[in-house]
Amino acid sequence: MAEAVEQGIAMDYEQAREIVYGMPYSEWKDKFQTESTTEQLSAFERKQQIKQ
Repeated sequence: MAEAVEQGIAMDYEQAREIVYGMPYSEWKDKFQTESTTEQLSAFERKQQIKQ
């Protein structure tokens, strides 16, 4: 998106995502994004505790 703006091309974040994913992001997410595993959630929680 930043490059498009530099080139004078009007583009918003959602349009950029559609170019990257080849479809609207919500559609990509429904098709390909899986639920987090217990291990992934635990790792995320540990990282959040470290930030505090």
